[in-house]
Amino acid sequence: MPIIIFNSTHQALAAEKVLDNGGIAIEIVPLPAELKADCGLAIEFGGAEVEKVKNILSEHIIKYETIYGE
Repeated sequence: MPIIIFNSTHQALAAEKVLDNGGIAIEIVPLPAELKADCGLAIEFGGAEVEKVKNILSEHIIKYETIYGE
């Protein structure tokens, strides 16, 4: 499953809200130990939703560091 990595908790929580409202099945998870970022939270979601997730985050101007495992 892909994981979205953020630079701040604020961005992660904002993304959680808009993705949930957009009908994406997500889960807030701790940042895996092997990954490095300024935020300790990440969002995990189904791999078939990558483009939809990117579009929703872009529409709401929510910045993220990367999507790991896409």
